[in-house]
Amino acid sequence: MRLNRLIGTFLIVGHCIGNPELSSLRNVESQNIIQHATGKFDVKLTPQQPDREAARVANLGRMSIEKQFHGDLEATSNGEMLAAQTEVKGSAGYVAMERVVGVLRGRTGSFVLQHIGTMDRGVPKMSVTVVPD
Repeated sequence: MRLNRLIGTFLIVGHCIGNPELSSLRNVESQNIIQHATGKFDVKLTPQQPDREAARVANLGRMSIEKQFHGDLEATSNGEMLAAQTEVKGSAGYVAMERVVGVLRGRTGSFVLQHIGTMDRGVPKMSVTVVPD
């Protein structure tokens, strides 16, 4: 089994409208709160067994994600990623979902991140969205 460890930085920009999972924000009903969080993270990607037919036909790979966030967000996360490479060198795509649990500037709670990324002949494009509610 191969393990990949990466270290990165993050910037989270999120909107909270009465999110019941963030205990210190329970009284917020219609107020739109914008938060910016910065820091570093460690990530461990572990290859998982993909569906055989999907892997054979579409060259799909599957990985589990484990992260530890440090900075404005002190948290851990777990998730899964599905990725595919094309026959063109440097072109690929991935999607992932990860649940983050921890403390954001003193507020305890959790949220889900949705990842969408592409590599177009070596040019990366990535979007990570905080799933609403």
